Amino acid sequence: LAPSYQIQELKSLTRHRFRLIGYRGKLKLSFARILDVVFPEFHDFVWSVNQKSSYDLFLELPTPKDIAGCHLTRLSNLIRRGSRGKYGREKAIALRELAASSIGLSVEAYAFELQQTIRMIRSVQAEIDILDKKIKSIVKELDTPLLSIPGISYTLAAIILAEIGNIDNFSNPSKLQAFAGL
Repeated sequence: LAPSYQIQELKSLTRHRFRLIGYRGKLKLSFARILDVVFPEFHDFVWSVNQKSSYDLFLELPTPKDIAGCHLTRLSNLIRRGSRGKYGREKAIALRELAASSIGLSVEAYAFELQQTIRMIRSVQAEIDILDKKIKSIVKELDTPLLSIPGISYTLAAIILAEIGNIDNFSNPSKLQAFAGL
């Protein structure tokens, strides 16, 4: 029998997590919108603009003008480090050429907004990571059999526990199914 205070904590924490995930999603959309103005060609250059290597690149070189004027060795090292070796010198050369011919706007205000948005995305992600650790510790305390089900993570187990509450409140499986809308 799980103490009700832990279930209440999970309910509060999982709902807060849901809000933070939504906020992070809005920030990522904002980043993509700004990037459409600053460097629209970049979307087709990478598999996702919201990857670590993209964030690292634009934190240091926020405009196509900055990228086009960057020394090739520095640019290569920057994207190699951000992509954990996936991108190298060839990708840096192609990126520099793409930036040089970009129709994007190398405006200081957009560059500032782009960098600030990246920092905010990373900050929110750091808070989500802290929250996930807190949720995991509570789920571990509860020692729930939900974790034995393949595909059920600590976060999903926490959401299920938070929304269902005490399983003993349901006298039979069909009542739990009805509660879940199945």
